[in-house]
Amino acid sequence: MAKNQLDLFTPLMGSVVPAKDQQDLMTYPFFSLSKKKRTTAITYDDGRVKVEVAGTEEHGIASIYDADILIFVASHLVSLRNKGHEPSRVVKMSRYDILKFLDKGTSGAQYNRLKESLDRLQSTSIKTTITRENSRYKKTQRFSWINNYEVVENKTTGTPYAIKFELNEWLYNGILEGKILTLPRHYFKIEGGLERFLFKLCRKVVGNHNGELQMKIETVHSRSGLTRKPGAFRKMVEKIVEEQSVPDYWIVLAQRASTEDWYICGY
Repeated sequence: MAKNQLDLFTPLMGSVVPAKDQQDLMTYPFFSLSKKKRTTAITYDDGRVKVEVAGTEEHGIASIYDADILIFVASHLVSLRNKGHEPSRVVKMSRYDILKFLDKGTSGAQYNRLKESLDRLQSTSIKTTITRENSRYKKTQRFSWINNYEVVENKTTGTPYAIKFELNEWLYNGILEGKILTLPRHYFKIEGGLERFLFKLCRKVVGNHNGELQMKIETVHSRSGLTRKPGAFRKMVEKIVEEQSVPDYWIVLAQRASTEDWYICGY
């Protein structure tokens, strides 16, 4: 580790560091959108970008809710870099701080869910053609979100107080290359997986309401990674449109007269 390179350890910083997410994770199907265990692989190929995601029978694929941990890490990596430090890929984080950052409780049940999320992040296998400028690999890359992790315990009492793991190079480089966007804190309150995905898609495309999302419903379906049939997916979108359950953005379904294609639009 370089002399000016720091472990990421964040005592009581969660309430002041803006939430940051890596842009590629906001627009492609890198995560399951379900709170239930998913073992069916995710496959996406639009002719330009390929993404394959697989999970184990024991843990399943990491979900968009598990990805909150990666948002926490990205947020603090960016914070350290902005302060002139070179943060390490080796991350040591307080269990309490991450739960507070995500506006979760700090009960024993929440700590157990945190460990389950780490198990899924570590055991999920990702293969993608999206490359990084500073990567040693120039073609298709395969990795897990975190390479390994351990629970750090108090040597005297044996009480766990922190978690230590190594972030994969692909995500680390993507964050430090500046391919990140700020998310509002209320993002973590969004319950539905598809609502979370549409929020991220709008945040990437629409930004702070200076753009407009117009994407074929088939494209959004493919990018979501959901295995629902087209009709069932459309019903999910129609429910979101009816309830306007994606905060900060107005979501509509619109048909283009010239082609009769249906689009999901966000404003």
